[in-house]
Amino acid sequence: MYKVSLLTRDGATIAFDADPSDTLLDAAERASIYLPASCREGGCGACRVSRASGEVELMSYSSVALSEDERMAGDILLCRAQPRSDLALRAPFDEAAVGLAPVPERRATLVALEPVGSGTLRLQLQYEDDPTFGRAAQFTAGQFIELTLPDGSSKRSYSLANAPNWDGTLELFIRLQPHGAFSDYLRDRAAIGD
Repeated sequence: MYKVSLLTRDGATIAFDADPSDTLLDAAERASIYLPASCREGGCGACRVSRASGEVELMSYSSVALSEDERMAGDILLCRAQPRSDLALRAPFDEAAVGLAPVPERRATLVALEPVGSGTLRLQLQYEDDPTFGRAAQFTAGQFIELTLPDGSSKRSYSLANAPNWDGTLELFIRLQPHGAFSDYLRDRAAIGD
């Protein structure tokens, strides 16, 4: 077991233990520390931090999320890094971005899907009733949500395009990507009511 110390941009220190077989992101979550992250597959870069000291092994990742120059400068992806020693890390986010509880999962239904330009779709989702949250869609400007395909096979993060509301409506504009799991689903299989 290794000791991990993460210094946030505003000077707070967050500490947790990490097993060599865990990613640093998984180890933090096991300690009830929820660090900024998104894809969990090394594809987005949302969990990138700088390594001040210590060694990690990086599993496969996209060069879009972490360039070779960034890696050589000491940056790592928490979702793809396994500790090989005690670590001191520096985060590009403030302590306020760290959660102490998991982000809640909610169910939503596809209620509108329409093209709005070349290769872009407007997607409207409706939250289902939730015993804790009701239907309210509470979020802040610029916030994103992580969507999971109906079969659970893939997750992607998208920015919300509408304002928070009490009726549970979520609106997104999604640019279709060639051979993207979500893009293929939206283009070929998505149906109102999914």
